[in-house]
Order: sequence, then C-alpha cells, then structure tokens
Amino acid sequence: MIITISREFGSGGHEIGEKLSKRLQIPYYDQQIREEAKKNLNMSEYDLAQNEESMKRSLLYSIANGISVSLGDQYKEDNVHKLFEEERRIIKKCAKEGSCIIIGRCANVILSDYPNCMNIFIQAKMIKRIERIMERYKMSPAQAREMILKNDKKRSHFYHQFGRGDWGDRTLYHLVVDSGELGVDETVDLLEYYIKKWKEAQ
Repeated sequence: MIITISREFGSGGHEIGEKLSKRLQIPYYDQQIREEAKKNLNMSEYDLAQNEESMKRSLLYSIANGISVSLGDQYKEDNVHKLFEEERRIIKKCAKEGSCIIIGRCANVILSDYPNCMNIFIQAKMIKRIERIMERYKMSPAQAREMILKNDKKRSHFYHQFGRGDWGDRTLYHLVVDSGELGVDETVDLLEYYIKKWKEAQ
C-alpha cells in the first residue's frame, strides 16, 4: 500500500513518517524526491528562487496595469512547474515500485487514482508547534511562530497551485491526527493500528 502524509509545519510529520516506515519496513520518501527532480533537470535552489521572484514581479506588473492573468498562464513553462512535473513522475515511479510512505508534494492528489493509497494529515496546536520549533532551531517563541506561519503559507500556496482544493481541507484525507496531543511515538502507534485495520477492511 501507499501512504501519503501531509503535515503542518512543526507537527513532527517528518519524524512520524520516518518512524512509521521503520515500523512497517517500507521505503520512505521526503526531500529526496525534490533533490532527485532537481538533479534530473539540472536545477539549483538559486535557479528556482530567481524564477519565483521573476514570476512575482511579472504578476504584480500585470495587476498594476490591469492585465488579466491566470495562475495557469503564470506557471505554465517556468522552472517551478517543470520541477513539479518531474516530482510527479518520480512519485508515481515510487508508488509503482511497491509499498512506501511519501511526505508532502501533493502526493495524495498525484496518487488519487491508486486504490490502495491512504492519505494522512498530521496537525498540532500552535503552542505545541512553537515549542517543537523552539527546541529544534533554538529560537524565541516569536521567531518560531514566524517560521511556522511562513512555512504553512508556503505549503498552502503550493497545494493550491498544484493540488486539488485547499491544503487545509480535511475531507481530502482518510485520517487527521493531532500529534501535539499524542506525541510522536503514540502517533506512530495509532497510525500503525489504523493502517492495519484499513488494510483488513479493503
């Protein structure tokens, strides 16, 4: 089976995914999908950052001059779009190779036609996420909150741009879990149990 995990920044989704993959003894894919896609396309983070900044200026210019523009037109041939299409190809290749866990990258949408694909969303209250980010990055509460809001906004925009529907729409997932209340290990226990029961029901 394929398991996709979407997560709020600071909810521990990355660590949960890694531990769950070890528990289930199946491959786990996260940033390596993006890195492989960049390598295949010979792209760097600098190239992507420059491309995004150029698109922002183009969009602002169009708005200021009353020019009608759609997001589809803006992203049709840019590097960000090309990168996502390569990520899509890699994600589908991973799914075809067998059971695995895939973190983010709109994987729940990309694999929506796969019958044995379970989509999970990991969330946590803001205070719990702030505590986690403070500890991990040695930040103040204000700095941690700012980082969380920035990354959540980025993920929401990415999903709106390339996915289907809104990133925060819980109806897109089979299971939504509050890791802040349970903790990482207990969340992994819950997911393992739920996956077992879900497989039995198929």
